[in-house]
Amino acid sequence: MLRGIIGALPDLNAAEQDLVATGNSVAVRYVVEGTHQGNLLGIPPSGRRARWNVRGRFTGISGTIVDAGEGPIYSSVKSAIDVTTLVTGDPQRDEHLRSPDFFDVAKYPVISVESRKISGSREKFRITGDLSVHGVTREIVLDVTFNGTGTNPLGKTVAGFTAETKINRKDFGLNWNMALEAGGFLVGDEAKILIEMEAVREDPTPSGQAA
Repeated sequence: MLRGIIGALPDLNAAEQDLVATGNSVAVRYVVEGTHQGNLLGIPPSGRRARWNVRGRFTGISGTIVDAGEGPIYSSVKSAIDVTTLVTGDPQRDEHLRSPDFFDVAKYPVISVESRKISGSREKFRITGDLSVHGVTREIVLDVTFNGTGTNPLGKTVAGFTAETKINRKDFGLNWNMALEAGGFLVGDEAKILIEMEAVREDPTPSGQAA
């Protein structure tokens, strides 16, 4: 599984209000960055042989969440991942995944996600948006659980989220495979994505102070 769907878009922390007015409510802006996140993506093999998921993680993570609380239709997510930070536990496999056979990080170093619609309740909701991988953008639907808020060791308010979905890697031009002598192919087509995310609330800048 590939851990972290959130990477390094240069404009994620561009000029945007920490508290965003949305109709009759106020939405709170959260920032996702660093390595204290997780996105697991598992790709099983294909063919008549022992089956297992290849798991990995992306460690270069950043993004923004506008959380409208009980009004999810006003919420939004914008995130990306630095594909060069992919780690599966096998350096040779990692290099192959970064190569033109798969992600081709020299041409496509960032995977991005941007929401278009969010629906559901505060605790359980669905994000429909655009996933861009390998120069191809497709619709993605994420089923999300809100895990609550708390305070991290630095005294910052944080919110936790878990999201799940599945994609077909060939929809994004990731077509490489290898036929096996026993039949079937080395790599399966379906990829399961599990995201575990912690986001830090950005509090409003006090009046009169520089941002």
